[in-house]
Amino acid sequence: MADPSTIAATILGSFMAGGGLVAIVNAFAKRRTVKVDAAARLSDETLKWVNEFQDNAKEARTESLAARAEATEAHAQMRAIRAEAEWLAAQLQQLRRAILDPNATLERLRAMVGPDYPGNGMT
Repeated sequence: MADPSTIAATILGSFMAGGGLVAIVNAFAKRRTVKVDAAARLSDETLKWVNEFQDNAKEARTESLAARAEATEAHAQMRAIRAEAEWLAAQLQQLRRAILDPNATLERLRAMVGPDYPGNGMT
């Protein structure tokens, strides 16, 4: 039986001579490169998604601000319309009371609407 150190030296020599050690080192080096490439691709994709998300978020904020401005303007218009409608309703009630007044005269009603009112016969 051969000496164990001789067997070890023979195996080591055959690996070195036959490129076995080089193949093992290359395999480990290639494996590390594959991991780095995979990590780089994942990082690139993640960065792409983050950029898309930020762009979408910015667009959503812009649309939200525009919608808020439109809503504010619509509320202001509604307040103005409501105030005008209330004023018109009060005027109508006043005219109705004046017309239904038993002492109402055509001259008094014309004076109530004023000379600028179209069709009151005073112009």
